[in-house]
Formats: sequence, structure tokens, C-alpha cells
Amino acid sequence: MQENVKLYQPQVEAMTTTKEWGVRITEMMIVAHTSLLVFFFMLGVYPMVAVNTLSLAAYFSGFFLIRKNAGIYMEVLVSEVLIHATLAIVFVGWSCGFQFYAFSMIPAVFFADHTIRNDGQPTAHPMLFSAIVIVDFWFCRFIGYFAHPIYEVRSEIAFWTSTFNGTMILLMLLLFSTVYVRRILEIENELVTNAEFDELTKLPNRHYLDRLLDENQIGMAGGIEEFSIAILDIDNFKKVNDRFGHLAGDQVLKKLAGILARAANDNEDVFAARWGGEEFMLLATGNGAYDKMIELTEEVRRELERSVVHFDYWQIVVTASIGVSGTERPRNFKEMTEEADKCLYEAKGSGKNKVIGAKERKPA
Repeated sequence: MQENVKLYQPQVEAMTTTKEWGVRITEMMIVAHTSLLVFFFMLGVYPMVAVNTLSLAAYFSGFFLIRKNAGIYMEVLVSEVLIHATLAIVFVGWSCGFQFYAFSMIPAVFFADHTIRNDGQPTAHPMLFSAIVIVDFWFCRFIGYFAHPIYEVRSEIAFWTSTFNGTMILLMLLLFSTVYVRRILEIENELVTNAEFDELTKLPNRHYLDRLLDENQIGMAGGIEEFSIAILDIDNFKKVNDRFGHLAGDQVLKKLAGILARAANDNEDVFAARWGGEEFMLLATGNGAYDKMIELTEEVRRELERSVVHFDYWQIVVTASIGVSGTERPRNFKEMTEEADKCLYEAKGSGKNKVIGAKERKPA
């Protein structure tokens, strides 16, 4: 059970937020516009120096705005990029490549809309902004084709300027792709967690065990001949719910789950899961798995019996009945589960709060 310890660690925290991508984009744009301000100053294109100064002011204010209203900040960002690209084409021409910045806007607005919605804020209207970007691109294309730039730029300078702008766009697209993939992985992790881990107890659930079986990681198909299964059932759980309420019942379930999680973490070859309802399961593998399971479940039973669940003004004493099956020969998981279940019912019928193993079970 190599992955056992990892099962009970907190899930990876969400890495992708509106603030994160907004800050990263803002930092990149500040670097770009600082470089462009110096560039235009050296060329003597002073109107674009003024434009880049205003752009820097807008992006520095973005550090504040991104925390207050991400939707408005997205409008500011798109507007700044389109206005800057259009004016740059007017002043220095199409060949300098400022139109490339429009290419990053459509993926930017769609990704922004996703993260803004995920943070519970209003939509960023990606279709509207995309339409505006396309219209502006065509406008710039016509300007670049039909009108001469106000300032003449030497061809070698235009080449390197276009190369710089293209590189910046590629870096921005790389950033979008990286953060987007991280977001997808985060969502996949959440889906797997919700599907295979019990939300209340944080233990793996029956679906997780089914996957292990399908992947041949446990039982005879997994190449493990000696293993043991224990099924644990909380005694009088319905009475707890009826008397104290379901919130109290949840606390009882969490109490036993915590004991089982610690037991699994302390034993490398032991795995714990919520089997369903008030039933839990332990699996042990390796030499002496059955004897190990009998000893372990007895420790769990005693610890649970000694513990008290505090709920409001009540102190609830909890016990559990446990059935254990084991094998030293190839047997499938279903057979062993049925055997452990029979042992559990015998423990229930003979006074509860006890462990009964298949080897000690009375013959039918």
C-alpha cells in the first residue's frame, strides 16, 4: 500500500485564482510597456511615449483593481491593449508587429471569464470582447494597408520590434496555457476527490476500492495471496441519530474514521475506507495479515470504546462490532468480503462491541 500515507493528507489547494493570473499578466505588461516607453523615446516617437506612460499608470492601478473588481480590470486591460496597438500602427506602421497583441486577447478574455465566474464575480462577457478584438484587428489591418505611418521606422528596427512583440505574445500565450492546464488538473483532482473520497470522513470510499480492484492492485489478481479484510459497523448508530440528531451521527462517523485513518497511517500495509453508511473497511496485506488485522481491529475497538464524542452538552459513548476474514491461499475480494460480513453479523448477534474473525467464528 505505497500510496497509503498520501490518502490522508489534505488535498492540494487550488492554485489558479483571478488574483494570480491577473497579477502575472499585469507584471508582464508592465515590463513590456516599460521597454516600449524607452524604445519609443529613443526613436523620438513622443506621442507613443505618452501612450505608454498612461498604459503603465493603468497597469500599476491594476494591482489594486484586480482585488476589487476583476471584471472592470479585464475591460481596462483589453481596452488598453487595443488602443495601444491601434495607435502604434498609426504612428509606426504595421511592420512593427503591434497588431500581434490582439492575438492574445481572445484566449485571455475567455480564461478571465472562467476564473472570474469561479470566484463568484459577474461574467467578463468573452463573446462581446472577442467581437471587439476582431473588429479592431480588421481596422488596424486597413490602416496598415491604406495609410502610411506618421513616423518612418528603418526596416531593421521594424524587424526587431516585430520580433520582440511576437515573443511577448508567445510568452503570454504560454502563461495562459500553463495556468489553464493547472486549472484543468485542479478540477480533475476535485472531481476524483469527490467521486472516490467520502466528503464527511475524508476516507476513500467504495468507488475507490472498486478502482483498485479494477486495476488489479489488491487481492488475488494483484499478485497478493495473503491479505485480510475487516468490516467495522458502529453499534446502535440509528439510536444515536434518533436521539441526538444526524449532526451527532456525523461526529460519531468522523470519530471512528479518524481512528482508522491513524491506524492506516501507522501501518504501511494497512488501508482504510468508508464502506457505506456506518460501515468501514480495513485491508491488510503481507505475511501474517490475518493475525495483524485481528490485533489491529482489537486496538481500534478498544480505542473507540474509550473515546467520547462530544456533541452540544452530550457525551456519546461509541462502540463497534467487527468481522475479520483472512487468507493464505488465492481467494477473490468478494468471497473475503462476504466472509467478513458474516463474522460481523455474528459479532452483532452475540452482544456487539467485539471482534470476531473467520478462524474463530462458530461453524454454521
